[in-house]
Amino acid sequence: MTVPGSGSLAERVVRALAGAATAAEATQDVLRELARRYDAAMAVLWLLDERDGMLRSTADWAAGDDLREFRDVCRRLALPEGVGIVGGVLASGEPAVVEDISAEPHFPRAEAAASAGLRSTMAAPLLVPGGILGVVELLDREARAYDTADTAELEIVARQLGAYLNRLRTEDRLRVSEERSASIVAAALDCVITMDHRGLVTDFNPAAEATFGYTREQALGQVLAELIIPPELRDAHHRALATYVELGRATILNQRLELTGMRADGTAFPLELTVTRLGTSDPPHFAGFLRDITDRRRSEGEHDRLLREAVTSRALAEAAQQRSAAARAAAEQARSEAEAAGMRLALLAQAGEQMLATRDYEQTMQQVVELAVPAVADWCSITIGEPRGALRTVAVAHSDVGKMARAGELTRRFPPAPDAPVGAAAVIRSGRSELIDPIEEEHLRLAARDEEHLALLRELAPRAVLTVPLRSPRKVFGALTLAISESGRRFTPEDVAMAENLGTRAALAIENARLFSERSHIAETLQRSLLPTRLPSVPGVDLAARYRAAGEANLVGGDFYDVFRSGDGVWTAILGDVSGKGPEAAALTALTRHTLRAGALRESSPKANLRLLNEALLASRDELMSRFATVIYARVCRDPGGAGAVVTVSTGGHLPPLVVRANGELEAVDLRGTLLGAVEDVELDDLDVQLAPGDLMLLYTDGVTEVRPREPRYGERLLKRVLLEHADANAQELVRAVEDAAVAAQEGEPRDDIALIAIRAEPDGRK
Repeated sequence: MTVPGSGSLAERVVRALAGAATAAEATQDVLRELARRYDAAMAVLWLLDERDGMLRSTADWAAGDDLREFRDVCRRLALPEGVGIVGGVLASGEPAVVEDISAEPHFPRAEAAASAGLRSTMAAPLLVPGGILGVVELLDREARAYDTADTAELEIVARQLGAYLNRLRTEDRLRVSEERSASIVAAALDCVITMDHRGLVTDFNPAAEATFGYTREQALGQVLAELIIPPELRDAHHRALATYVELGRATILNQRLELTGMRADGTAFPLELTVTRLGTSDPPHFAGFLRDITDRRRSEGEHDRLLREAVTSRALAEAAQQRSAAARAAAEQARSEAEAAGMRLALLAQAGEQMLATRDYEQTMQQVVELAVPAVADWCSITIGEPRGALRTVAVAHSDVGKMARAGELTRRFPPAPDAPVGAAAVIRSGRSELIDPIEEEHLRLAARDEEHLALLRELAPRAVLTVPLRSPRKVFGALTLAISESGRRFTPEDVAMAENLGTRAALAIENARLFSERSHIAETLQRSLLPTRLPSVPGVDLAARYRAAGEANLVGGDFYDVFRSGDGVWTAILGDVSGKGPEAAALTALTRHTLRAGALRESSPKANLRLLNEALLASRDELMSRFATVIYARVCRDPGGAGAVVTVSTGGHLPPLVVRANGELEAVDLRGTLLGAVEDVELDDLDVQLAPGDLMLLYTDGVTEVRPREPRYGERLLKRVLLEHADANAQELVRAVEDAAVAAQEGEPRDDIALIAIRAEPDGRK
């Protein structure tokens, strides 16, 4: 028995899935539609638990409250494969019917069903790529013999619900993966080691290999405590892990601790440790961020020693009230060294903060050299290796503003030779630091390529040069050069250690900035390739478009638009939103644009071309996990009967356009259509909209209206107000005003992509 409703059961289910705010709401809506379609007493959704392979009731819908006890029985059950009608469907992958539950010997809930007055049941699998996600079940109070048409229809709806839940599960897994990556990047030191809830190593990065002496292959799957923790500390490690896994009580999570580590050869060394949980899924997974602080302990000990000596010298000077010149000089030297040590520590702290504050590759390298001048050196530069072995100096800073231009000229006109025996080239080749102190005239002549080069070197007058490598986990990619000239200072062993520490931090920051810049550039280039480079000129029509992507700079958005000529005196404008973000959304956008462009060359009807796109999306379901899209299609022609334009529009599940008339009236186009890529039999219509001179039609995505302020439907009211306020503006001014208003309503951070197309018939007197 079919319950009256709008459209077929499959279409109502698609609308329920597309319109639901949450997965729970969508599931309830689908179960309700199924129960009403078959006049059933109850609908139950059973989902497969991946941890133990059992089916569990996760949602249900009943017409009344008298089935509460039976619902509770279902919710307490865990059904294995092959048990009952639900387990049987899981085992066979085919729909099944039990006409009379009381006569079925293997129905686990027979007694509860009889008590509730339930007689018959029908179930179908939630088939998804790679297997079965669960089972949907209908129960009736009458003994019913469902026919093959009933089971086939239920199977179609089960597939739709399965595809929807599978997509949400995939997106949730992606979110968990991104949370893990974000946690590691946010807290990473030098070594990154991850382990599971049993304490087994699941990842071991190159820095950890170098620090602890194990290869990644040797470490994976081993008990972490047996690898890097001294024997006397292992029991404490195991207790802390067990306490967290069993009771959820954290003792060291997200704290910076200083402990003792153990290398593969059994030697112990001090390390700094931070442990964090990756994501929120169970069982838990952990990441440890570790750093060898042997040098820092040595530096701190030296610092403390110098401070103690300075305090002692000062106390003796005050007690004696008079010291010889030599004693005063010694105290001053100790004080200077202590201040220098403090300055070095402060510089490293400041360097870490500033370099982590930017993701711009060039800016990061310039920050590094500017931090070193004049605190450590009089001038500083960074040289990196280019493809095919060439070297290029990419950042320079000098303490003397007057000599800054000369230092830049030196590095620009005379880049280091790749085969130079000393300097940046030698350090990049060897991976070892190099100190030349003092620099004599013969060093300058040896380094100079000609007399002009020698003159520049003499003008800058370097007295000592320290070069340290910039090393990524894969290779040495550059060198940091520190030079002393005007100040006359000398490089101390502490300066060398500090410079190497700075080089290590700088290399990590530069490499991270470079990777982020490359990824952002790829995403930006891909995004541009999915949008038209410029809009065509349409006679008698003022045309404008705007696009603004939301979220991370290195993530491709899901909204798109296109405008192109599709015939003699005919232009096509399309705008839409595909499911997902990133590469998957880019592939789906490209398929949508190319399909509609190709279809427009052979078919003038907007709805026919949207139907062609729906077929293409369904055909690509195996290649594209997310294959849903909403599209508004507009065919623009000059009005054959006079001035203005005729716009034929059709929508595939997208928001209908708005029309602002020349007299200031605002109209919503009454247009409906089915979401594309969901079902084969879509309902689409063509509607002709007459644009008189001065009238404007706006196509837009939901990023314009879903601004999520406190007031419900605020975005829709805001859009209409902006359109009315700019009714006399040209198309470009209007789309700019709409975008600005939507962004301002979200405090400058859009939560979703924004795409706009304005089509305005030129007012009388304008061509």
